[in-house]
Amino acid sequence: MTFEPGLYQGTADYYDRFRLPYPDAMIADLARRAAPSGRGRLLDLACGTGQLAFPLSGRFADVWAVDAEPGMTEKVRARASAAGAAHIRTVTAGAEDLHAGPAGFELIVIGNAFRRLRRAVVAERAQAWLEPGAASRCAGRPPRGQAPATGSGRSTAC
Repeated sequence: MTFEPGLYQGTADYYDRFRLPYPDAMIADLARRAAPSGRGRLLDLACGTGQLAFPLSGRFADVWAVDAEPGMTEKVRARASAAGAAHIRTVTAGAEDLHAGPAGFELIVIGNAFRRLRRAVVAERAQAWLEPGAASRCAGRPPRGQAPATGSGRSTAC
């Protein structure tokens, strides 16, 4: 299945107003599993108007909110400015086209948009963009040299 590149063109205000937020419990669970340091960088790919970037932003020193639709990133920029969240940076680019250095992100999130992306390309690039240990931390395994956390013992991907 392919999606038109301009599918969301001109919809940012409606998207921001009517798109249901992710549940607080999901955000809390994601933060618990990923265990951000508070000093790292978050990458929110296909961010829309920031439905993941904003609720997670307080756990990161730097946030990249990336979307191919300029209206979406303009909305994120305006919301960040209004909230005094200068650490939220917007990038207008497709997830497949983003230029980022290796090992620069503590956590990478993609909301409901992953199905619309070229998944193999994005997954491969995201793996290279993650800091060492970040992927295993998110998958429920502790970083190398850390004892396992107590809990259910299940390995659940973020």
